[in-house]
Amino acid sequence: MAALAASALNRALRLHPNSAQALHSLGFVHMWAGETEQAIDCFLRTIRISPRDQEIGYMLHGLGTTYLMCGRDAEALEAGLGAVEEMPKHGPSHRVLIVAMVRLGRIEEAQAVTARLLKVVPDSHLADIKPPSRIPGFAERFLSDLRLAGYPE
Repeated sequence: MAALAASALNRALRLHPNSAQALHSLGFVHMWAGETEQAIDCFLRTIRISPRDQEIGYMLHGLGTTYLMCGRDAEALEAGLGAVEEMPKHGPSHRVLIVAMVRLGRIEEAQAVTARLLKVVPDSHLADIKPPSRIPGFAERFLSDLRLAGYPE
């Protein structure tokens, strides 16, 4: 399925090489497929092409998640901060920020962000979260990091 989506998006990019929407979507396809370097490239190109895009928060969320997938936690923190600033009620962006903080040893800050998120999205639980899982151990570690920050089961 990912190969089919990537093929269609690459075809769209051949027709419109500066299509922010196609690049953004291709970034998520690569992210979910575990192709982190390609995903990062797509997200960064999208942000360069369309820095004031109405979807910038989602681009930053995808970039932050992908940085977490390849252990670039400080960069994930920066992207997560930008995503939360753009989309203050978007749970997945908060989770990127929380996990990055936990991995950088900033547990108290991660707990504070968790508390803020739970005020905005009170029905959020670990059981409902499905992180990308093509990278061995990533999903389990992501959920474990959220647990350390006080995220409810």
